[in-house]
Amino acid sequence: METGTTGFKISPARRHPHSKVIGRKAEPESDQTCLDLDTGYRKYQGQNRILKIQRENTYRFINQWQCLHLIWILIGKIKKKKSDHQGNLDAVEYLDAVEYSTTFSNVTFFIFGPLMTFLMRPYIQQRSRYLYVLFVLFTVTGLFSMYFHMTLSFLGQMLDEIAILWLLASGYSIWLPRCYFPAFLGQNRSRYSSLIIIISLVSTFLSFLRPTINAYALNAIGLHIIYIVVQEYKKTKNKELQHLIEVSTVIWALAFTSWISDRLLCSFWQWINFSYLHSIWHVLISFTFPYGMVILALVDSEYEMPNKTLKVRYWPRDTWPMGLPYVEMGDDHKSC
Repeated sequence: METGTTGFKISPARRHPHSKVIGRKAEPESDQTCLDLDTGYRKYQGQNRILKIQRENTYRFINQWQCLHLIWILIGKIKKKKSDHQGNLDAVEYLDAVEYSTTFSNVTFFIFGPLMTFLMRPYIQQRSRYLYVLFVLFTVTGLFSMYFHMTLSFLGQMLDEIAILWLLASGYSIWLPRCYFPAFLGQNRSRYSSLIIIISLVSTFLSFLRPTINAYALNAIGLHIIYIVVQEYKKTKNKELQHLIEVSTVIWALAFTSWISDRLLCSFWQWINFSYLHSIWHVLISFTFPYGMVILALVDSEYEMPNKTLKVRYWPRDTWPMGLPYVEMGDDHKSC
């Protein structure tokens, strides 16, 4: 042990290797001093490893919290973010009844999509396997609509509307009768399908430029489908097809009325404390799509499958006053 000029004792193990003691030459470090320094360095490394582990655990906890927060979002318990979506939903904030009714009114899409795929599987096998894509898009539309109405985010709005766009495009490319094709295509379905894909891609890009008009444009496409259905209604003598067209037109008219009223008369519905029109729109339009698919399948069979007979059935029972329509391949063949 040494004593410096100030009177303090200096331990060789703790003295800095480059330090000097005034009035006396510093002695070389002993083996014990090197051992102590090495031990201290190891302790320092151990503390660093502990701190690193603690930081990793903290980050892991944060990531777990983010996952929980995402689940919290999925059950609709977050504040609504603004989007370009107009209507009653923008004016209502933190109203749990409206949030849940509008979000979970999309459940029918998850039920009808897989159910229709199963019920119409024999028809799909004979007509076109691309119909599986259409039914998947129908289910995905409900998923994106649910996400949009949980968050009211711009991303949710675009996913919802783009899914609807491609759903309609798929139906057009598969079921539209050739007599309605543009003249320059020469009733070639492959060329027509390619044209529909190009138009859908361009429309997808344009939808980001003016998102406020997307919903109106999609409903305009619906009006064109109604026009085609009315033309076929005038041509056909099939009573079952006529009945389906009548029922689907009424359901679509009620759905469209709910949607347009929700947008244009928002203040009135708030004043009477009734904010469920958009939920009604979801439920009614989810019924309209299966009816429309069966109608287009029957119309298409007249042109593309003239030797096949399609039978209209209703799930769960044919005798019920209301049911989910689907088509079944008949055993007999049409005579020429």
